[in-house]
Amino acid sequence: MDIVVLVKATPVLEEAKITEDGKNLDTSELKFFMNETDTYALEEAILKKEKYGGKVTVVTLADSEIENDVNDMIYESYAKGADDGVIIEYSGIYLDPYAKAMIISDFLKTIKFDLVLLGAQSTDTSYSLLGQLIARHLDLPYTTLVSSVELNGNMLKVVRELEEGLQAVYEIPLPSLLTIQSGINTPRYPPFVKIRNARSRPIKRVSIEDIIKDPRSLVKVKRTRLYIPPSKGAANILKGEPEELAAKLAEIIRGVVPR
Repeated sequence: MDIVVLVKATPVLEEAKITEDGKNLDTSELKFFMNETDTYALEEAILKKEKYGGKVTVVTLADSEIENDVNDMIYESYAKGADDGVIIEYSGIYLDPYAKAMIISDFLKTIKFDLVLLGAQSTDTSYSLLGQLIARHLDLPYTTLVSSVELNGNMLKVVRELEEGLQAVYEIPLPSLLTIQSGINTPRYPPFVKIRNARSRPIKRVSIEDIIKDPRSLVKVKRTRLYIPPSKGAANILKGEPEELAAKLAEIIRGVVPR
């Protein structure tokens, strides 16, 4: 089974700064790592390769400004068990989920695959849109928030998380697309020697302009402002004996609750 895993390099947002134009993150001092739920998607792909055979190809769409971190992400994927890595590169432009989905979909049309896996949500933008949009563009059956996957001939038996602890079980034909929920497995941690050895392996690079001449024309949602919300104040910690605390709390409630 040939599996494509879509991964995204996401930053540690606690350290984020905004660019002077107020529309983007300043990436100059940020460290980027593989998006959390994508690590589960990659692990699931490698587990399926180990069980059923086939090949795992990791594909990412990334800004050339974070080239080193993206390279490290691919090398770590190799060390875990991925066979090939592809970086679709762009520079200095904003791409919304619709544009990204179109670009990745057009690239996927050029390669062979049985299954596309990606994380259910990214930790930076949290749109939860990419997988569904790609499935639509490629006319693939898909399921989101997947917590279990098993192969049965040319069909997948998939368990999907619902609200209130409920689960739904589906049968989906291949080829198909699944967005993976965290907790489906335990992602492996490759030893440093495997990561070091992986650095000698090639990474395929594709320019975004080789896929579409004007990527900006695909953008449907324009970002007008990106900002860190102002602090609303710190917590008031009450200390003392229970009787004393009760009196203090009563005074606070009297002051904020209208009579």
